[in-house]
Amino acid sequence: MSNEGQTEGSSKGLPAIGSLLGLQRTLAAALNDIGEIADGMRVLPELARILTAIEDRVTSMDSEVRQMRVAVERLNGQVEGLSASVDGMAAPLGEIGHTLHPLRRSASRIGRIGRRGQDAGAEPVPDDS
Repeated sequence: MSNEGQTEGSSKGLPAIGSLLGLQRTLAAALNDIGEIADGMRVLPELARILTAIEDRVTSMDSEVRQMRVAVERLNGQVEGLSASVDGMAAPLGEIGHTLHPLRRSASRIGRIGRRGQDAGAEPVPDDS
């Protein structure tokens, strides 16, 4: 009977050691996972700092964009006024063009006469002395 008791004891002892080894592996894997999580958590403060800087810049840009929109709207109104003014000047400028056309012909004739006079003055004048 004593052999049977030893056999039973040793058979009960082996599964207990296997369970302990399994538990040890499980705990080691869990500790490894916790270490990896901790490594990942170390970057969070830097990431938060970067995101805060981006948020600050976007906030300042939002203000700049609003100011630019106001300026563009103001310019749009000025361009519309300028366009209306230019459109209103088309007819008077056309009339001025018609008025100046005969003057251009006269100016051209006067220019030719002036050039002929210069050409004639360029010829040497004989000296009677």
